[in-house]
Amino acid sequence: MRSRPSLLFLSGLFPLPVSSGVQQRTMHLLASLSRHFDVTLLTHAAQAGYEPHLPHLRQICTRVLTVVPANKRSALHRFAYKTLFWTRAVLQCESSDRFYNTVPNVTRAVERELQAKRYDVLYCMYWYWPQAVLRASALRVLDSNDVQTERYRNELEHTRQPLLRLLRSRLLRAYERQERSALQSMHLVVAVTERDRELLAHMAAGTDVVVVPTGLDTEHFSPRASIPQGAHLVFYGAMANPMNRDAVHHFVQEILPRIRARGLDVRVSLVGSSPSTDIVALAERDPQIEVTGFVDDVREPLASATLVVCPLRFGSGIRGRLYEVMSLAVPVVATPVAVRGMGLRDGDGVVVAESPEPFAAAVARLLQDGNERARLGARGRAYVVEHMSIAATFGRLAHDLVERVRHRGGEAPHREML
Repeated sequence: MRSRPSLLFLSGLFPLPVSSGVQQRTMHLLASLSRHFDVTLLTHAAQAGYEPHLPHLRQICTRVLTVVPANKRSALHRFAYKTLFWTRAVLQCESSDRFYNTVPNVTRAVERELQAKRYDVLYCMYWYWPQAVLRASALRVLDSNDVQTERYRNELEHTRQPLLRLLRSRLLRAYERQERSALQSMHLVVAVTERDRELLAHMAAGTDVVVVPTGLDTEHFSPRASIPQGAHLVFYGAMANPMNRDAVHHFVQEILPRIRARGLDVRVSLVGSSPSTDIVALAERDPQIEVTGFVDDVREPLASATLVVCPLRFGSGIRGRLYEVMSLAVPVVATPVAVRGMGLRDGDGVVVAESPEPFAAAVARLLQDGNERARLGARGRAYVVEHMSIAATFGRLAHDLVERVRHRGGEAPHREML
């Protein structure tokens, strides 16, 4: 008899190097689950240069299986698959999420693994996997990250693609129908916030839904001894994400001039991977703006910040990066959208302001009040340590899955996790 249950973990995004909240969540999940399960990681390897990271993953997982999607093999493959995608998007309303996660060689790899070995748990990051996943005999778990239909709705509302705007209603209905079907085929759905849990429970129609926030290594993200001085503002987030790009432009065009109008000499760092040309151009026009691109250790630019700003105007799910900032005891000024669903109150390490003038006023006030910044930073650190540690989030989930495996064959015990 096996001493440990087995778990197949499916990730459409190669988890290293960590440059996004999804990758951070994936790595913490893998580390927590591997303490209780023999974990096989099956992951896309869509970007060149992934091989040097395999030894680290193999230290965590029992096995690591990588699949280079067929559309990434050559320029001709990319062109052919892009053409096929747009054809299916128009005729069948298939989203890019679903299309690229079910290209033939990815589907074959997943089916081959499910046929070759019996797993106790099948853990899926996101819902858009081949049909074989939805029929697997294992305990099927879906990690939602957020309500994908909401995210897709936001993207379609802000898209500049004429064809997507024309097909917006059809695309959204099809996407929601597919997500709903996938949710209902699962035994357990993992939500990130209580608000997401309510929405997903409605869509899943009877499937068990639990809340597991994105946990944080609070020892790794610990405050520095020295407190930054001056007026150094940091925006932190993956720049390929439309909500972050919109927030950066909104900040530079609408909020930053109002801060400077108060006589403050402000320096701004835009920290995040994959900055587009329009983001880079902001630094070219203003010598007080720096665009870092991907950084190996985000603690360095974050710990040097006097304040972190997060002026999001749309988005779904939670911003795990804000917990990283708060764990470093750096105060944050954010819009209500940025902290929605995170359980934070104004003053829990964060000052909440919506429109440009109140946002600029909050930033200016904190830049001139070191004592208030220190108080906010300490409260933010305390909140994250109490509520968002690895043990309080992913550790509890791993224990819960072990119990569910033990109770398979009868009704699994239902419990709210957090």
